[in-house]
Amino acid sequence: MYAAIGPFYDSDGARAQLDGLDELGLEAQRKSGAVLAMQAGDDSWLYPAWQFTGSGTVHPALVPVLEVLRVLDPWAAGVWLINPHPDLDGKSPREALRKSVAPSVIVRLARHDVHTLTS
Repeated sequence: MYAAIGPFYDSDGARAQLDGLDELGLEAQRKSGAVLAMQAGDDSWLYPAWQFTGSGTVHPALVPVLEVLRVLDPWAAGVWLINPHPDLDGKSPREALRKSVAPSVIVRLARHDVHTLTS
């Protein structure tokens, strides 16, 4: 299941995707939930490649969703993003965002599901 969240960048790759952001800046983005990062068994950080635009940013539509999901374990957030969602006609939230579903719809679903999972 976790492999389906990838492919991943390591910290160097993520910094390159974020226009050469330094390690402190990347750490700040991890902590704020502005970037999805999962810690591997060897304590290194993994960043799903699909979240980056290739133009120096995280996909703008994903940012508000990540803000909601940051209360979850990052692996759980990644799983939520890639799994089909019944309220999205079986599309995953990640796929729905790519298909131009309004980010507000995905944020609403994330809030509902996070509330359900954490209650």
